[in-house]
Amino acid sequence: RDMKEKLKKIYNHFGEEAQMHKLIEEAGEFAEAVREGDKEHITEEIADVLVLVDQTTVEHDIQVVNIFKVFEQKADRTIERIATRYYESEDKR
Repeated sequence: RDMKEKLKKIYNHFGEEAQMHKLIEEAGEFAEAVREGDKEHITEEIADVLVLVDQTTVEHDIQVVNIFKVFEQKADRTIERIATRYYESEDKR
């Protein structure tokens, strides 16, 4: 409960638009860290991205369990598409 309150306070202080811009910035930093291959830097950037994503789940009352259900569906769909060579017919990534 305490973390939800903290995340909501941060989100509301900066506002949705600012936090979405920050998410884009942090996603870029995450991609850069992955390219560098520094595990500690990757971990830090994943945390930055997750903080911003979690703020959004709190603000919009989205249950994490529902996110993981969709996550699994999307992974299964991608595996199925790989098996059926869906991605080889066109650039559909």
